[in-house]
Amino acid sequence: MQMIDHAITCTYFDAGAGDAIWIRFLGNDSKWHHVLVDGGYGYAYKMAFGPLIREIVAVGETVDLWLISHIDLDHIGAVLGFIRDKKLKDKEQAVRRFWFNHAPMQIRESNGKLAVKEGVVLRDFLKSSGLLVSAPVIGGSSILNLYGLKITALTPTSAKLAVAGALWQAEEKTGKLGRNAAQSDHRKSITALEDRPFLADADPVNGSSISCLMEYCGLKFLLLADSHPEDVVAALRMLGYSEERPLAAVFMQLAHHGSKGNTSPELLRLVSTDCFVITGNGCANAHPDKESLVRLLTASTRSDKLRFIFPYHTKEITDLFMADIDAAATYNFVCEYPPDGERSVSLNFIPIDHLEHE
Repeated sequence: MQMIDHAITCTYFDAGAGDAIWIRFLGNDSKWHHVLVDGGYGYAYKMAFGPLIREIVAVGETVDLWLISHIDLDHIGAVLGFIRDKKLKDKEQAVRRFWFNHAPMQIRESNGKLAVKEGVVLRDFLKSSGLLVSAPVIGGSSILNLYGLKITALTPTSAKLAVAGALWQAEEKTGKLGRNAAQSDHRKSITALEDRPFLADADPVNGSSISCLMEYCGLKFLLLADSHPEDVVAALRMLGYSEERPLAAVFMQLAHHGSKGNTSPELLRLVSTDCFVITGNGCANAHPDKESLVRLLTASTRSDKLRFIFPYHTKEITDLFMADIDAAATYNFVCEYPPDGERSVSLNFIPIDHLEHE
């Protein structure tokens, strides 16, 4: 367990690939609370959330919410490790609530990308535990106030959730399996990737992602899962944000691990931040796309100096700007990785001693 020296900490784990996020915060009841988001592939449970959940339980605390954004394997896979974890005797006590959109029909096999099998296992576990919520999580209407942490779902829309649900029910077997290294743009220079036209992601399962705006003690940050940018833009505009009045965020997690089809110029105009978290490891699906980072670096609305936070410290990530001469100085940015020997990065906000003197 980390040192308790900040009122809220967002930790991103190196889970092999995918998203595995832990948010710990001091609630308005003066107790510590925990939110988990996704968890990575199945094998990642032993590296990240398994030890973490057992530590949380050991100190007499609980996970207040586990948010499963959608049923791609790199997001939902580790949940099976939790369900099968024999060291956790009281799983309903360990995790009190789930946000998880599910289909009602039973599916027997997976296509390799859509984790319908894992979705069924999780759905049936939640049903047997009395934790399954029938009402779907929908952008704009699902809001949770959790001991001072406000969680507002930005996506999915009802229409895109219905499309993904239909794929689940149809036992879809033809989903795309990802990209190989030959399709990576990492060896291209920043100047070669500038001014490329934006082509939005159209993957229906990505479009079903639960993405969120989180607010705590005046701080705001975005966790965008694999969401479609046009849906996030529409949700932010409904909340009153605009190009003239952008959302001031302490950080923004790029959608779909930094894929070029999930961070649009319009979205960047609605968010004011100097800190971006990118959960691609450079290997799986060759994410992040360097084109996405170039879009951040060359945006007309960008902050003076940008921070790129990577939970992964792979050669593919550290070599992202090898094709450029002194890119960090020229474009005024810094890349941050897990410290040597560690498998996570943490963003800490509001020192406890500062909070105590308020």
